[in-house]
Amino acid sequence: MLTQASLYWFTGTISTSFRPCHEYAHHLTRRVRRVDVPTALALVPADLSLPPRSWAERTYNLTRYTDAPRRALRRL
Repeated sequence: MLTQASLYWFTGTISTSFRPCHEYAHHLTRRVRRVDVPTALALVPADLSLPPRSWAERTYNLTRYTDAPRRALRRL
């Protein structure tokens, strides 16, 4: 988590990463109901969140869903 925060901080993009959370909390933007653009989702074992395919399909026009095996992480 520290690595992720450091990347935002040192590249000067920390404020833009907080913007969506701030806008949604203060009702400045609406929640996205549906994204109709064809979307691909790739999950890797090191991701913080590993949503099931059914969750992604609720919001996105999911055309590809890749769940990388744990052994792929060792090759990096």
